[in-house]
Amino acid sequence: FASLEDLQTVRSPPSSPSPPPRCTMGTCFNASRCRGGFKVYVYPRQQGGKVSGLYQRILEVIEESPYYTDDPLEACLLVPSVDTLDRDKLSDNYVKFLPSLASLPHWRGGENHLLFNQYSGTWPSYSGQLDFSTGKAIVAKASFSEEEYRPGFDVSLPLVHDGHPKHGGQASALQSLSNAFPLERRHLLVFRGKRYLYGIGSETRNALHHMHNGGDLVLVTSCRHNADWDKHNDGRCNTDNQLYDMYDYQELLTNSSFCLVPRGRRLGSFRLLEAVRASCIPVSLSNGYVLPFSEVVVWRSSALAVDERHLLDLPYLLRAVPSSHLLAARMQTKLLWDSYFKSVETVVMTTLKIIQNRLYPQAKFTWNSSPGGVAYEPSYSQHVGDFPFHQSITSLHSTGKYSAVILASETALRKSSPLYRLVKTIGQSPSLDKVVIVWTGRGAARIAVPELEVPVVVKENPLEEPLTSRLAWMSDIETDTVLQLSQDCSFSVDEAEFGFEVWKSFPDRLVGFVSHSHHWDYNAMKWVYSTSPSNNFSLLSSDAIFYHRYYSYLLPHHLATRALAVANDPACYDLALGFMVAKVTGAPPVKATHKTTISSPLSAQLKAQREACLNMLANAFGHVPLLYSWVRMDPLLFRDDVSRVRKEFKTLDSL
Repeated sequence: FASLEDLQTVRSPPSSPSPPPRCTMGTCFNASRCRGGFKVYVYPRQQGGKVSGLYQRILEVIEESPYYTDDPLEACLLVPSVDTLDRDKLSDNYVKFLPSLASLPHWRGGENHLLFNQYSGTWPSYSGQLDFSTGKAIVAKASFSEEEYRPGFDVSLPLVHDGHPKHGGQASALQSLSNAFPLERRHLLVFRGKRYLYGIGSETRNALHHMHNGGDLVLVTSCRHNADWDKHNDGRCNTDNQLYDMYDYQELLTNSSFCLVPRGRRLGSFRLLEAVRASCIPVSLSNGYVLPFSEVVVWRSSALAVDERHLLDLPYLLRAVPSSHLLAARMQTKLLWDSYFKSVETVVMTTLKIIQNRLYPQAKFTWNSSPGGVAYEPSYSQHVGDFPFHQSITSLHSTGKYSAVILASETALRKSSPLYRLVKTIGQSPSLDKVVIVWTGRGAARIAVPELEVPVVVKENPLEEPLTSRLAWMSDIETDTVLQLSQDCSFSVDEAEFGFEVWKSFPDRLVGFVSHSHHWDYNAMKWVYSTSPSNNFSLLSSDAIFYHRYYSYLLPHHLATRALAVANDPACYDLALGFMVAKVTGAPPVKATHKTTISSPLSAQLKAQREACLNMLANAFGHVPLLYSWVRMDPLLFRDDVSRVRKEFKTLDSL
């Protein structure tokens, strides 16, 4: 047997001599412009300028991102609004009279500029070189060759369809883990696509019929791809076309272990992302091709890059891969699709994050484990162990304690008040490190807290702007774990201790006690926020919820501008937190214990507010990332007919 890493074959050497020294981040990029942070400026659209739909979406994603600035003088990176995506003269999206980039007011030879390109060259050579001067600009380009690519400076992009969605995107075929099985699928290797009868890219595809056996190897091609194809009929076209029509492309992708990704006219192919989304392990046959985001993505864990000269050896190579490696590679394709490829937003944000990573380096490990490198904000910490995603893999936490944050609005704290009882109760928790009471009322707080064995801090900090104020009081918290409570919730020590135990198993998730849900109302054409008890849920009540302190930091650094505006509304902050965690992790929240209520039911006014927030966030995110769960965590021996002495959390049975 052989691993995927063992089967990566040696590429052909470049046919031309090595180019002279080229741009690096040290020679063509002015890092001093980035001292004020990683900000990106987009030049204003030129009146009457032709901009394709795909490039318009790219610019919009940047303008809506937390990196955006409208001041070119504070920008670290500048992006022209001139559409350089398609430089194929035969394409409908080709901009014939491309404005001179040198005329841009802040061009300076291209320094600190970022250019995007999907298609370069045209018939018959399809040269990879662009037909305009890029100067010192960073080029983010699909179909990059090893000869043209400047490692550590340029960014290799995936080739995406013009209709690639701006946000959201299709789910990976492995959205359900059951789809990963059986490990060995019906077909070993498949391909269904064009067979070029002449010109560049035709050699490999013309040889595929030698491997087709109609069983575990299905490799079918069609000559029907140009209006004049019949003029070049080579005698095999009719047979090829008949075989081609016998198979459904999506069915082949779903039922094959490996998917062939041969080069087309250019080095890159749409087939790569189509295979990745289908959790079909890509086999790239494109000598000299720089795979997308290869600066940070370790492709050998999820794909094969095979020399085109070894085409006919593929059946023997692939049959040597053990089943265990198939599962690992298949799971890795889900990570790559969800984190980097599923939408224009993920592609663009990954591109920007790679450039930011050169200025503020983070471990390569973070890019190749869930949830991917985009979720790590290096300004939070340079130590990977401080992030919840790493802790979910290693089960290592900075301390075995949590901090309780209680949002209060009472003007005075009396022994008979719910707040006093809550502070006194939670203070008995053995795992408690500190209590932070955040007073959100008006005027001066008069809070006399009960004596506890842990520190109690009172912060007078009205939550008119939650994003700013929460960052302020988070500085008082030294633990990774935060238990947020509302002042009138009914909560016990056992609930706190058990909830903390559950959170330690899911440190990258939100863990709560009362579940809510959302659904789409087709009559009202809006999202509905539901508090009705149900077997499935997608949201948690914010009255009592555990989360990692990193999320309070990440929220203002990760959300798009419109989403930030919604999150800054006190009524919407907790919903925005749920949206962001679901988007980053691709996982639902976790419910602990069987409770259906922990405080007074939501009033009609508050429920209407949360529903309005839900719809505003759905609009701001461009989709709803929330996921449903049917799982509830109960302690061992919960409600078993045994002695309470044997139970660790004794009071939960009677709650």
